[in-house]
Amino acid sequence: GKAEAEQDLVMLETRYAAFQEECEPEKAALRQQQQVFAILNHEATLPVRLEGTPQEPRAEAVAYLNGLEKVAYINVGKLPTLPIGQTYQLWADVNGEMINMGVLDQQSKGLQVMTFIDHAESLNITIEPEGGSEVPPVEQLVANGEV
Repeated sequence: GKAEAEQDLVMLETRYAAFQEECEPEKAALRQQQQVFAILNHEATLPVRLEGTPQEPRAEAVAYLNGLEKVAYINVGKLPTLPIGQTYQLWADVNGEMINMGVLDQQSKGLQVMTFIDHAESLNITIEPEGGSEVPPVEQLVANGEV
């Protein structure tokens, strides 16, 4: 009868709410992937290859800069694993001044969002103490690439 139908409806609504909650993180992840994909395929996006230095010849990374959207991504898949307490940090060289673009997450296998810096002439990756540095020690440069 009517009471049973109402009970069913309440149960369905509860299930639907739970289902929606479960889907939320997946939908957010999908939206983020779509945004990344849109930037990678954007005609204003510039890929920048960062090659290893004599200190770390195996180091390799690819950054993607988009000056229109003011976004920067980097893929750090080819950077050697660092010991605990050390981290990689990305810098933009603007007129000879190194500007912090952020610390790289070594656990992340995909693209990472970095701080976009306008007018970068080159991108540089250094090894820093965990948490990063305010000023880069250039002797710890492991990879760089011209923009």
